[in-house]
Amino acid sequence: MDTFKNIYERYGKNKIYITLGILLSILHIITLICFYQKNISFSLDGQKFKYVSNKADVVLFKDIEGNLVTINIEERSSSNPLYHLANKYNIEYKGKRIMVDCTHWFEEDITIILSSGEEYKQDWGSVVSAKFMENPRGDEPMEVEFVNRLNMVYDFVKSNDFVVVPFLAIPIIFLGLIGIMYPEKLWKFQNYLSVEGGRPTAYAIYGNRIFGGCILFFAFISPWMVL
Repeated sequence: MDTFKNIYERYGKNKIYITLGILLSILHIITLICFYQKNISFSLDGQKFKYVSNKADVVLFKDIEGNLVTINIEERSSSNPLYHLANKYNIEYKGKRIMVDCTHWFEEDITIILSSGEEYKQDWGSVVSAKFMENPRGDEPMEVEFVNRLNMVYDFVKSNDFVVVPFLAIPIIFLGLIGIMYPEKLWKFQNYLSVEGGRPTAYAIYGNRIFGGCILFFAFISPWMVL
């Protein structure tokens, strides 16, 4: 504790608080970016693909070589509760086209016309396996797995707002630092309406520091919990 007191006296406690808050916020944003980038890309058959954009009725991905994967939406509204890309769409990649029809997914399964012209019926169990299991069944054609992965990344992008999370996490980081560096002031704030002229006990100070540490920990794991 004497070491911290010497640092506070030398550099100023408020300056250290602000500096740490800024540094931890930057670190959080870097962590968030890495996590987000990891989840908007996928690898399949030795090739890596990454989400690019969603404009009007066209969703774009690209592979590591820069070749575009173009998803053309024919019927935007999706009735499938697991995949929300669209009811009908086609996927174009390197001169090949895959057509997907989810209109009657519940009664007649999902219809996927492969680039070879073969019709493939994807049942409900296969969709659940692809979406929620780390290792899908593995008995589906590669192009069907391609469709699954595109849908999973698209669902992640549509379900998570990259901009909102830092605005929520950064105030939490500064609050956590208050609990660690200013436990007495936090105690006074907590008991402003119920205590007059009192002082926090050592237990209250220790508790506020633990609270601050937990808050900081939560701020840094929030990308894994929220996104």
